[in-house]
Amino acid sequence: MGMTIRAGTADGDGLVGVEIRVWSDRYTGSAFLWSTDTALRDFASSIAGFPARAADRRPFAFGSRDPGVVPGYCGLHFRTTDSAAHAVVDVVVEDHPYPPGDSRCGTSPAKAEFSIPVEASDIDRFVAALHAMAEGRADEAGW
Repeated sequence: MGMTIRAGTADGDGLVGVEIRVWSDRYTGSAFLWSTDTALRDFASSIAGFPARAADRRPFAFGSRDPGVVPGYCGLHFRTTDSAAHAVVDVVVEDHPYPPGDSRCGTSPAKAEFSIPVEASDIDRFVAALHAMAEGRADEAGW
């Protein structure tokens, strides 16, 4: 089980193409979306130090669920599950179709949801990789 975020090229208007892939033992889901060039840094800051307490919850979203706005969405909800601060991240990826004839993604919408157990050390490494991506030193972050 895991997740990767891969950044593509910037469009020159402050947006970056991002592909988010999530998988379990049996299923895989992904979404391509456009995000602001500061979103990776904002995301890293929002989950740094997670989990900090037994009842820690940290949501973050990339893209939009409105297919008329951007082509994809990823919602992440980092949360603890017990008093020992065991943690999972609930991830929803949605890929909305581009207009007919555009080959960048499929012609029908798709959605996948996952709950992935995660360790604090995985989050620490993920945050460091997100910062490296934001600074142009890496193309991918994940666990």
